Amino acid sequence: MRIHAAVAALAVAGLASCAPPARNFTEEELKKVSSYQEIMWYLATQADPAFDYAKGADPASVPPEKVAWLGETGRKLCVAATRLAEPAFSKGAGYDKAAAAFAEKAKALELAAATKDGAKALQATRDVKGACAACHAAFR
Repeated sequence: MRIHAAVAALAVAGLASCAPPARNFTEEELKKVSSYQEIMWYLATQADPAFDYAKGADPASVPPEKVAWLGETGRKLCVAATRLAEPAFSKGAGYDKAAAAFAEKAKALELAAATKDGAKALQATRDVKGACAACHAAFR
């Protein structure tokens, strides 16, 4: 029985270690990244925690530090999304349009958070997620 539990624990640990590492570039480092996959992992590293938070948060009670964090996330996403619209990463006009729309939504998140209005920041975060989902549906 103990052997089975130990094998199961090792299997779970092995699967967890297969997860890709977080990508936390500075803005200057991000400007130098030449891999599309690295930029996409960076986007996931930055966006997924914000999307998870926005999914369950109450718009009436978002703490100021969370609003600021969402705004910072929006700024980072905007920088990365702007990179995706560069010719080196283009997948055609439709993709470029989707990348530009994503950058606009990310900038809107940054601006919404600057108002310190938690409900606006949450809605803007959800709008960014919608832009991600639309692009993934069309180009993934």
